[in-house]
Amino acid sequence: PLATFLKLTSLGFIIGVGVVGNLLISILLVKDKSLHRAPYYFLLDLCASDILRSAICFPFVFTSVKNGSAWTYGTLTCKVIAFLGVLSCFHTAFMLFCVSVTRYLAIAHHRFYTKRLTLWTCLAVVCMVWTLSVAMAFPPVLDVGTYSFIREEDQCTFQHRSFRANDSLGFMLLLALILLATQLVYLKLIFFVHDRR
Repeated sequence: PLATFLKLTSLGFIIGVGVVGNLLISILLVKDKSLHRAPYYFLLDLCASDILRSAICFPFVFTSVKNGSAWTYGTLTCKVIAFLGVLSCFHTAFMLFCVSVTRYLAIAHHRFYTKRLTLWTCLAVVCMVWTLSVAMAFPPVLDVGTYSFIREEDQCTFQHRSFRANDSLGFMLLLALILLATQLVYLKLIFFVHDRR
């Protein structure tokens, strides 16, 4: 059917652009010495996370759509793929928050930014973000807010249950709070720049 064709075409495009685009940006960031600075270290880490999701998680969704919304890989594989997808989402949210904070520091507290935001500081931030992301994505692996195959979504992800029994609601609210905090930091940056004009 046409709907399946469109889904497969869209997923193929997302996988291709996700892998190739992020790989090209990563190569540029590694080769160009002028880009070996704080915001670009974070961008390189974001590219790695996006490649992980595009190369590992999306092909399983593609196969699921191709097989008529069926999961044929078993429960363990479902949990691993769902874990990697959620890990990537939380990692991206946490990292974008850190990028917003570094942008604010670069403009509002430039001296502090240039002295303190070194390669080692960035590496520590990246490690902290991965650790927090694993901590947020791991509990459903232990059946706290279960990962399972959702036929309507053609993927393994949080099991969406009734509101009262939904353990995953807390995880999603935290994700929303991180995104809200990121927007608030950028809003503070806008006000800072506006006040200095």
